[in-house]
Amino acid sequence: MARAATVERLLTEHPGSVAIHHDLSEVAQGRVRRSVHDVTGVLDNADVRLAHGCVTCTVREDLIPQLVMLAPNAELLIVDLWDSVEPRSVAEVIDCDEAHDLLRLTAVLTALDAEAMPDDITRGERLSEVGKPAAAGDQRYLAEVLARQLEYPTGLVLHGGDEEDRELSRAVLAHLVPVTPIHSIDSLPPVTGAAVCTGELAERVDPATAQLPCEAETDEIVTAVWRTRRPLHPARLFDAVDAL
Repeated sequence: MARAATVERLLTEHPGSVAIHHDLSEVAQGRVRRSVHDVTGVLDNADVRLAHGCVTCTVREDLIPQLVMLAPNAELLIVDLWDSVEPRSVAEVIDCDEAHDLLRLTAVLTALDAEAMPDDITRGERLSEVGKPAAAGDQRYLAEVLARQLEYPTGLVLHGGDEEDRELSRAVLAHLVPVTPIHSIDSLPPVTGAAVCTGELAERVDPATAQLPCEAETDEIVTAVWRTRRPLHPARLFDAVDAL
């Protein structure tokens, strides 16, 4: 799994670092499992109560106290988010005023399976259909969540697949997020530098400020841009999606 491999690589490259992960595989039963581990293995496991019935609230409210507690003795703190949790809400909580004295957000990475990504970004299944819901009744679509995970971070990490898979993934990403650096698992970006600005990251996913795609063609991948002065009709667009 790309996410787990990236976390393990970061732990190995930064001695004294610690990773925190919230397992949401049993969230439909109201159970969230938090684990803390370093390069030697698991340091702590605990069940976390689902706050207000909201997974995002639970992760945020449990995460910050854990990070603050671990910060004095850790070289690097790695927040290992569940696959279908979007990074923006967690990143902005880490960057909030209350945590600024002890915590500094230095990078947001999205780890991608090079073999699966080109298919996943076009799939029509909901998260519940692929076994990755972030809450009971999660109605979001896999491609919808993946798109925001691609647009928001400071860097993307490709893992797995063969050379052809990686070339195709890079070509797709060059169309979708042309300004975001793409790294391999063997050459991760620096993650201990200056703080990143979550306001600037938010602008990447805000419809009012997001960078619009440009027309481009790379072998079999084509980005087409339609321009019209007529108002967008959401229902007509939805009806046309399959044909497009």
